[in-house]
Amino acid sequence: MAVNPWGTQRLSLEEVAFVRLGAWGAEFHHGDGFKTTAYALTGMAGGTSQDRRFAELLEALEGTPDSSPR
Repeated sequence: MAVNPWGTQRLSLEEVAFVRLGAWGAEFHHGDGFKTTAYALTGMAGGTSQDRRFAELLEALEGTPDSSPR
């Protein structure tokens, strides 16, 4: 689920080709070239580091052992 000023978008893992950290948050790149940005990872979201939150997102997407919710 990605939240940004345009609303909330639900993305399935099959829709996401790759994810990268952009200037405004996590960018979910689709196979068709479109991208959805999740602004909730920006520094204003909970006062946490964008880098740390992005690492948590990647852990969850990759299914690593430390991917449980915190």
